[in-house]
Amino acid sequence: MKMSRGEEKVMRVIWYFEEKGEEFVNLAKVLEQVNLTCEIQWKSQTASTYLIRLTQKGYIDMRREGREFCYRSLINRKDYIECLFQDLSSFWFNCDPAALHAAIDGWKD
Repeated sequence: MKMSRGEEKVMRVIWYFEEKGEEFVNLAKVLEQVNLTCEIQWKSQTASTYLIRLTQKGYIDMRREGREFCYRSLINRKDYIECLFQDLSSFWFNCDPAALHAAIDGWKD
């Protein structure tokens, strides 16, 4: 359930609009919000490529509304983050929560 950094940026935007009550979001909104929140200047083709990849991977759904495509999340943000932590814990800390907590505590100093 791993995404690239670019895909994660797009998903964060889709989840943002979802939390605001918008089930589907179009490319223009995704592009505007990614560029605003991530302080980057993607062109529409870049955002479109990530949306296509996310659709192919089954993370988002796409539907046509008139002349444009709109997208919505098929995965829950909390579930995705949980999966990331599970993977991190498994790979780096042999599924030992105490070792993970100790590492986090060590980084705070």
